[in-house]
Amino acid sequence: MRTGAGRPATHVKTSGHIRVDVRALARRGPLSVGTMFSWSARRGGRPAGMVDVRIEDAGVVRLDYWGAGQKEHLELMLQYTACNFGNHRPWFACPRCTRRVAVVYLAPIAGCRRCLQLRYQSQSEDALGRSWRRSQKTAAKLRVESGHYPRRPKGMRRATFERLLQAWRREENFRESAL
Repeated sequence: MRTGAGRPATHVKTSGHIRVDVRALARRGPLSVGTMFSWSARRGGRPAGMVDVRIEDAGVVRLDYWGAGQKEHLELMLQYTACNFGNHRPWFACPRCTRRVAVVYLAPIAGCRRCLQLRYQSQSEDALGRSWRRSQKTAAKLRVESGHYPRRPKGMRRATFERLLQAWRREENFRESAL
């Protein structure tokens, strides 16, 4: 029984698809005509092959990747929005619905999360799963080592440490009472 689990666990998750993030591409360098590079794509935390990226005409990104056992080619249109303090922010136009999106997922067909009806893993977690995720995030901030009680990290304010420690204890107590 999965009480309080949000959406059903039967939905397809984003972690099972290769994701192409325009923000990650922009961090690699300018998105200008003639730029070429490739990167190792990951699917669900495991290597899923290579994706070759080539920026062709102004505003067109060409992706070459392996999908469904064969080499796939995909052309994505780039759109730009102006930022408040100058410069601009790149976006992809979804190849299916032409909405402006930051991430396109590659599957046998490519599209945005909405078109492919994908869900995040956290949208199907039950109460214990959410508690574990919150606890792990807090433990990472506190730099908790396994089997050790958290000590205040150097440079962290005491009030921040106390607040995070209280949240960490609250999640630990919740899981103990649930089990």
